[in-house]
Amino acid sequence: MSHILFCLLASVADAIMVLLIYFGFALVYKNAPWIENLKRSKIILLILAGAISAVLAETRHLSIGTWSYADTMHVIPILNAGLSPVLQFMILPLLIYTPSLNMTKRFFS
Repeated sequence: MSHILFCLLASVADAIMVLLIYFGFALVYKNAPWIENLKRSKIILLILAGAISAVLAETRHLSIGTWSYADTMHVIPILNAGLSPVLQFMILPLLIYTPSLNMTKRFFS
């Protein structure tokens, strides 16, 4: 049960991080539906923001001992962050925002 609760907490933290990235971009672009004008430069920035956020979160949690990696986890040299969590956050925001925008457009049309 404790493992399930830990995974639930991690999922909630991931959702919050995705929302923070979205609202961060909304503040920078001064446009809440900034995802509507998704160009290559925004995609690259979004990927970088996701990667940086994941590296910061991973290194923080590793340093305070919240979690640790199994021996099978591939770690990015120098950054000492797990490869799969960083890759996840490089693509997760885009995979969430794009369908959400499409569903919102259909719902309010």
